[in-house]
Amino acid sequence: PQPRVGLFVMPADQPDIESFARHLNYDLKIYPVTTDEEHLSLMLNHAIADRMDVIIAGSVVTVYANQRNFPCVFMDTGPIALRTALLEAKRVAHTRRLAKARSEVFRIVVNFFNFGVLVVDSEQRIFHNNPAARAILQNQNLEVNTPIRDVLPELDLSACFEHMQPLRNVFLPTAKGPLVLDATPSVVDDAIQGVVVTFQPAESVTELGAATRKNL
Repeated sequence: PQPRVGLFVMPADQPDIESFARHLNYDLKIYPVTTDEEHLSLMLNHAIADRMDVIIAGSVVTVYANQRNFPCVFMDTGPIALRTALLEAKRVAHTRRLAKARSEVFRIVVNFFNFGVLVVDSEQRIFHNNPAARAILQNQNLEVNTPIRDVLPELDLSACFEHMQPLRNVFLPTAKGPLVLDATPSVVDDAIQGVVVTFQPAESVTELGAATRKNL
């Protein structure tokens, strides 16, 4: 699909840009700018609501976009600057769409996983969980930002967070029944970002092992 690019330009430049935009492989939408900063902030809100992948703008809108954590390519003046900004916007849009696609694949895999999954941030708070986790833990109202110690007080993740070491096949007695659990640190640039905890009831592991031995 074509990248959806929002271009913030002065109204006087709009006709010239629209004339050559038809020849570009972009879904380009133009947002007129003025010297009124409140108007610029409003136009940025429109671009976000219009589901643009990325915007191209001058310094003021770029500042606003950064404050909203929205992808923005800064554009200087002149036709060469515009071509350069469009190429960069296409790259940013592709990267953003790829990240969204990977995130959606991750969501689908996790939601249909038979294992319980808890994704814990660097503050040891749960920011993602899947249906299997809620079922195994008998907690259908498991909320984002819940400290993992409130959900699994028996679980000690100090090896993961302090030494970046994974936990493998840990037998964990809990109030909801024994679990078999793995915990894998998520490390970026030598800094731990969180831990992914996967688990299943110990009886499921026992039943699977028995079935495997029976089929041998």
